[in-house]
Amino acid sequence: MKKINFAFILICVLFLSACSGQKVIEWNGETEYYHLTLIYDETNMYETAGQVDYIFIGTVDEVLDNAVDYNTSNSMDAYSRYAITVEENLKGELTENIECYRHGGYLSDGTLLYPRSDRSENTRDIPQEGKTYIFMAFGQSDGELILEEFSGDIEYIDEGQKEMYMDYIENEIPKEQESFISKYDVDYTN
Repeated sequence: MKKINFAFILICVLFLSACSGQKVIEWNGETEYYHLTLIYDETNMYETAGQVDYIFIGTVDEVLDNAVDYNTSNSMDAYSRYAITVEENLKGELTENIECYRHGGYLSDGTLLYPRSDRSENTRDIPQEGKTYIFMAFGQSDGELILEEFSGDIEYIDEGQKEMYMDYIENEIPKEQESFISKYDVDYTN
């Protein structure tokens, strides 16, 4: 009888830990890159500002998932996910509490996996809990938000930085592709 109870408890513990869904991994100091080709020049911030649907200042409340796996068929396994409080909308109008996805994160061994292109290479860490960033995000057809790959999460330093982004927005080079409204947009209706 004790064997059955122990086995049952072990199965329950393993099941519950597998269902927790939250995967947060610490960086081991190593970085690995994958190549990404964009349809715009990600080094031109006026063009980048024109491509994204939302630009906002926000604080990361929680890292919901930063473990990535590029060896599965589920494309969402290639994204990190964050709970963010929107402090100020600069382009577009998002509600106060949102979630965002971003390409890249940590492999199971703690190696940071990040995109690079022919023009740009990320050299910073992914967003951290408690820090404030200027975020640039694309609305998706399913209502989700995905951060821009190269400038989507720049740590917010001061008001001068905000003024610089306002210049990017006011003089943006508009995109020619379809835009989607996020389910976190204040004007979103089902």
